[in-house]
Amino acid sequence: MPIILPNGTVIAPHYVTNGSFMAAAIYQGFKFKSYKDYLGNDYINVNFNMSKSILDEVNCRVRPDSGRAQDTMRKRIKVGRSAYI
Repeated sequence: MPIILPNGTVIAPHYVTNGSFMAAAIYQGFKFKSYKDYLGNDYINVNFNMSKSILDEVNCRVRPDSGRAQDTMRKRIKVGRSAYI
């Protein structure tokens, strides 16, 4: 969701916090698995049932100006695939 400053400037999000991402993924119905350390405490992060290729594609859609998105588009052009995601 974009942030709108008091002067009307719209700022698109370029960073999503860990907690916000986890809450959104759980809300969308993704399954997750938590882990415990050797003392029995839960780790702060969890694993979701999401593939890396899908996460990379979403990242490119959300942040088309990022270095990773630009690299992905160059690779797609090089192999003759569509540069549009």
